[in-house]
Amino acid sequence: MATLTPTPRITLSPPNHHASKSPNPKNKAPSIDFLTGTWHVTHSSLPLWKDKRNVKITYTPIPTNTTTNNAAGGDLTKLDDLVQYQSRNPSNPKIHTVHGVDTPSQSNPGAWDWRGKGWLLIASSNWEVLGFGYEPKTGTVTEGEEELGNAWHRRPMGIEAVRREGHFPGQMRPTGLRRFKGIMAESMSDVSDSCNA
Repeated sequence: MATLTPTPRITLSPPNHHASKSPNPKNKAPSIDFLTGTWHVTHSSLPLWKDKRNVKITYTPIPTNTTTNNAAGGDLTKLDDLVQYQSRNPSNPKIHTVHGVDTPSQSNPGAWDWRGKGWLLIASSNWEVLGFGYEPKTGTVTEGEEELGNAWHRRPMGIEAVRREGHFPGQMRPTGLRRFKGIMAESMSDVSDSCNA
């Protein structure tokens, strides 16, 4: 994995579908090296995580024999996407998984189309990185529109904050979370205490 130079702060942008309301162009895409590995969900406005704990997402590049860059220079490497979580009910320690493949969007750098694997092959969603960096340790924020399960229930759009480690430092919470909330004007649940439970 490449050595990454920390940036002073995470710059957040609105989701691309809100870009017309913002002076910012399309979001900058993190490198595949940056995304590769396990991320812990610490805060989320997605109803999907309200009754879950120990939520983590592991991204692994999928090897290919073809070029991984498009004409615009964007990286087209697909990612194996493994989500693991537990129920908040302490009497149910079972680890549940959701497995899929992320394909990068050719028109929106920093966005991916997710497709489930196995019995979730018919499920799909999309997500994009709203900001990433090292404040004060590795962290990123994603925005997604979830569509999971056999009922094809479209969940409300929301944002989630993820980190390499399970907790945002205390000094980051007041300013960082205000910025997260301001993007979508939604309340975000603090799931950081449950990430390491």
